[in-house]
Amino acid sequence: MSSGGGAAPLWSRDGRELFYLGTTGDMMAVRVTAGTGVTLGEPAVLFRVPADLLQVESEYYTPWDVAADGRFIMARVSTSSQGGEAPLIVVENWFEELKAKTAK
Repeated sequence: MSSGGGAAPLWSRDGRELFYLGTTGDMMAVRVTAGTGVTLGEPAVLFRVPADLLQVESEYYTPWDVAADGRFIMARVSTSSQGGEAPLIVVENWFEELKAKTAK
């Protein structure tokens, strides 16, 4: 995968690529091919990870995931304008609420 190190590894949904955070703060991908052995492709830079995402603890978990369509979902630390942590608001059944509000 990386001879230079990396952190927060995550497999693609199809298991053919491994994503990880490179030491330079880039999201990396490497193609993995299984057969009689394991063959690794050349690591490729996908995109630069914003600095505020790099501040999220990633030693014991990955602060991102890959959606079924291949897009990345990122998590970040959020603070309020008063400097403390911002509340997390979870909306359940939002699709049903949306349908009710947009019904003709």
